[in-house]
Amino acid sequence: AQGPVSACLYGGRRIKKTPRIRKDGCPAKEKYLTVQALSKKVNPDTNQVYGISVMCQYVGVSRAAYYKWLHRKVNAHELENE
Repeated sequence: AQGPVSACLYGGRRIKKTPRIRKDGCPAKEKYLTVQALSKKVNPDTNQVYGISVMCQYVGVSRAAYYKWLHRKVNAHELENE
């Protein structure tokens, strides 16, 4: 018997593993992409970029986790899913 999160339905096929979803319901990849995009934006109050540290704190991930994700080797399964 499969539990409620033991399989997900993607594109009409069942897969055994689900993507990593954090307790707040947002996938970690989405948070890292948000940090990557917003860290280059300029704060209108100070006319300076927000930076990685501020954005990591804002979305609730550690800088170490962000940099680990940034420098990871993309595996074949991830390439296949894109």
